[in-house]
Amino acid sequence: MFRIFRAIRARLLRQGKVTGYIAYAVGEIFLVVVGILIALQVSNWNEQRKIRASEQKILESIRGSLLIDSMQYFTMRNRVEVYNHSIQTLLSKPPFHDTLTNDFVNSLNGVIVNSRTSAFEQLRSLGLERIQNTTLRDSLVRHYDEYVKIGTMRMESNVEFFVNNFQYPFYEKHLLFSAADTDFNAISYLPKDYNTLIDNPEFRSILVEKWLFNQQTSDDILTKLQRKTRVLLGQIEEELEK
Repeated sequence: MFRIFRAIRARLLRQGKVTGYIAYAVGEIFLVVVGILIALQVSNWNEQRKIRASEQKILESIRGSLLIDSMQYFTMRNRVEVYNHSIQTLLSKPPFHDTLTNDFVNSLNGVIVNSRTSAFEQLRSLGLERIQNTTLRDSLVRHYDEYVKIGTMRMESNVEFFVNNFQYPFYEKHLLFSAADTDFNAISYLPKDYNTLIDNPEFRSILVEKWLFNQQTSDDILTKLQRKTRVLLGQIEEELEK
């Protein structure tokens, strides 16, 4: 093509058509510039497609983690209800029977949040700017660095502090711990003296405090995390549909 252009320019010069030569040269430069701009635009489009594909892949991975988290929060809330039901059973001073061991076990148990953050951490390592929607990017950071992080820390610290410092020492003093086998697959807790324990004011106080903690801390945190997760999932779904 460039050989053809040179031949045309040479012919115009031989014919003495300087004005035509200049006009043709300008037109030729214009075509070259347009060609370069088109090539750059095509390259930019290809790069944007790669960025978008990478962004969608990351968002799909985060969406998968959030769906699992949402189900986990729901399951954990149900577990909190089971634990509190057992506490209420013990507070009602039921007649002693062997199945009460489940209620003693449940009254000691607590829930810990184990949110899946690996997909978001991968995004952070690659660069948060890969998420081009700034509103969604801010929502992701707020969800994982604020809601999940703070909620997890609150639940872990509160459960660890209350159970280790108050509940477990008391249970260790007043209950017998046994296992069904050497693998400790089934732990049972039964009181050394049921009638004395069930009327013990300290025991009842511990149960009430644990019930309040489960209801006002654990359930509140899980409810908030579940709600925030659903909102974030909606934002991600909307972004992926674009």
